[in-house]
Amino acid sequence: MYDFIKDNEFQCHAKDGRSVDLKHNRLSYRKGDHFMTIESMLLGNRVVVRRGSIRNWHPPHDQERITAAKKSEILKDVTAAMSVLGAEVEWID
Repeated sequence: MYDFIKDNEFQCHAKDGRSVDLKHNRLSYRKGDHFMTIESMLLGNRVVVRRGSIRNWHPPHDQERITAAKKSEILKDVTAAMSVLGAEVEWID
């Protein structure tokens, strides 16, 4: 499940369509045709990520509810992706 491949210093992807892209104070998470932006801050090799910003997908999927199980899956994916990129994740509320 955590088969992310590093594309460059700030991006990685998995063959099943999941990807993570870290830019300044935001982290982009994609799963297939679903996409969301998660608040984050890059501090050296550490990424501080705001768990509470995982609320909804961008349109046209913005009406889909993010369940607790889906949020947990996203947290695991982001943590795994950051590990591949060589960054430690600190989750805050």
